[in-house]
Amino acid sequence: MTDFDLTPPGERAAVNLDRVDELLSLLIDDAVSDDEFAELEDMLLTSGDARERYVGGVQLHADLIAHYRGAPKLEMPATLSAPPLAVDGNLIDPSTESAGS
Repeated sequence: MTDFDLTPPGERAAVNLDRVDELLSLLIDDAVSDDEFAELEDMLLTSGDARERYVGGVQLHADLIAHYRGAPKLEMPATLSAPPLAVDGNLIDPSTESAGS
């Protein structure tokens, strides 16, 4: 592991910010491996840009949780039916058609 670096964002060699996003997503979903966590930690310790992206991502996650905390949960219908389709100008309702017709 490297020493902690207080270099401000934008003043270090570029890091793959998409990878920071990917690793943060895994961390938030509690699906990050030990190796991935170590990779993220190293990026955060050595890159101001990575730290800035990480803090923004964590803040977004917290804001979304706060926003939707009291929102009602959506119920999915027990069965989903496919919408009617038009084939060669003829309207076909898949829920009434048998396979191979």
